[in-house]
Amino acid sequence: MSTSADIRARLGDPGYTPGLKALPQLLALVAGEDNDDAKLATKAVLKIEKQYVERVAETVVQHAKKAERPARGRLTALAGRLEVETSLAWMLEALSDADPKTRRAAARALGNRAPTKTITKALETAYANATTDDDRK
Repeated sequence: MSTSADIRARLGDPGYTPGLKALPQLLALVAGEDNDDAKLATKAVLKIEKQYVERVAETVVQHAKKAERPARGRLTALAGRLEVETSLAWMLEALSDADPKTRRAAARALGNRAPTKTITKALETAYANATTDDDRK
């Protein structure tokens, strides 16, 4: 099994396609303090084979729910890019999160999806309940 250091070294390789086993280390990098590593790790997670997208989304959402800020917002943004039901449920829940970056990541992710009555109503409600201009962006 690869270590986080091994995976970090491979992130710069455009041909690197991680397997499902690398997901915990990649999520640790997404949640870490290094913004460059977080961006590269996010791209790597999105390269994991499509057949595993539901498992990836479940794992990302689990990590996001447990994470503190700023990792929670980053993981929520990543979950939003995985267009499966698991991530949709988290995006709807995250609209009322205490962390503004998490709320914003959820709103952006939902805004990028095909509109449905549920999504439209959730976004309208979040906008109506927004208490700051920052939440209305």
